[in-house]
Amino acid sequence: MKKSILAIYVLSITANANVFNPSTIIELNDALSTAALNAEDDTINLLGTYLTGDSIDGFLVIPKINNSDTITIVGDGETTTILQGDSNNPIFHVNNLWNDYPTYSPTFVFKNMTITDGSCPAYSCSGGDNESAILNGVGMNIELENVTLTDNVSRRGAITGYNVKATNVTGNTNSAYDGGVLYSLSTMYVKDSSFNGNSANWSGGVVKNDGQGDTLAFTTIINSKFKDNTALKFGGAIDTIGHTLSITSSSFTNNKVTQGNGGAITSREKGTIVIDNSVFTNNAATFNGNPEHCEEGAVERSFCLSEGGAISIDDYYGAMLTVTNSSFVNNAANGAGGAIGLDGTCSTQYPDPRFPENCPAYAGQVTAATHSISDTVFEGNTAGVFNSGAIYTSEGTVLGGATWTYGDIDFTNVTFIGNDVYSSSGVLDVEVQLLPVVVIPEEEVSGVITPKESSGGGTSLLGLLLLSAISLVRRNKLTQ
Repeated sequence: MKKSILAIYVLSITANANVFNPSTIIELNDALSTAALNAEDDTINLLGTYLTGDSIDGFLVIPKINNSDTITIVGDGETTTILQGDSNNPIFHVNNLWNDYPTYSPTFVFKNMTITDGSCPAYSCSGGDNESAILNGVGMNIELENVTLTDNVSRRGAITGYNVKATNVTGNTNSAYDGGVLYSLSTMYVKDSSFNGNSANWSGGVVKNDGQGDTLAFTTIINSKFKDNTALKFGGAIDTIGHTLSITSSSFTNNKVTQGNGGAITSREKGTIVIDNSVFTNNAATFNGNPEHCEEGAVERSFCLSEGGAISIDDYYGAMLTVTNSSFVNNAANGAGGAIGLDGTCSTQYPDPRFPENCPAYAGQVTAATHSISDTVFEGNTAGVFNSGAIYTSEGTVLGGATWTYGDIDFTNVTFIGNDVYSSSGVLDVEVQLLPVVVIPEEEVSGVITPKESSGGGTSLLGLLLLSAISLVRRNKLTQ
């Protein structure tokens, strides 16, 4: 509820003072206004519960910050300091725009608090170009430390920043159109955090980094957990576009997309994807799509059925995937690649890739990616009507002068166990002449290596598939 209240809190500030201790929401708004304009690094200490619905506008208004200073808002703890919205308005409204950066690059830091019940489900929900339930800092650096974000509803990220850093953050039951919890335009760094039950109506159930074209962009995830998050089209947990994605010592469990690719993660357009010491379990890409694209030899299978139960990567730009010391268990895709889908055909963002004019960026593309997977287990992953219970990579295609290419995969000490494909042939699909593989005896597994016309439970590779002598392929099966 909006109230017309005159602020009676008077800040006693000298030219060098930079610490505020507001006890009410009105005092907090005054502190923010002063901190935004005084061209100093300021600290605002909070204790207790602050209801933004009791502010004059129903949300906290931050004037445009024409400097590159830092405002740090510090609570007493996630259970004792609560910044709570009214479920009808965002928590903050800030007037900085994305094109103010880097001329002005202010930093907002949040520590030791819970932020909840912000709402900004539509563009310009509080005026300007605000789209985030908590803070739409598109021209800012945002840092979160020991913060819980819960029950915020956004059009784009509960928190949006040009650069976002989150350490020991808990994000539960937040939702957005893009990036259910965190949205970045350049760099995203997440460490020691957990995210449960978040959702996106388009992409990135938890994290979305739209850093395409930014040579400094990256997404780094360290020692974090993603569970029961969902998205409609891309990345039940994480969606990145056009930059480096690094995942280390993290787990992804029960994440899914319902009408697209990458149950846990999508990486779209050119980038380097590095995954180490991480676990992917029970993630799913479940969409049954347009039957027109399900025909034999369809140019873009992902328009028919979802690809990449755990991870989906566009490698037509030469994106490179490296996986080490990880496991993929019981992930599923309705289409291809129960664990990993490497899509070398036209971009999934276009409505019909059979027409080359829809994919001008890929015309003449001839450079294939080289992927590497080592010391990793694929067990019990399932693909649907196409192929590749564990890994799928699409064939190169030439159509109307546009060439879409595929990646080669180098396997070292990789184990495939019990991956199931509901399709029409054997277990592995490789170039017939490439057989430098030690296989399990025939009584233990049937059809381990089949001609390239076939498809199967372990991998479906119409590119070059190299397996070391210590790779293990057993008990993968085909369900007719």
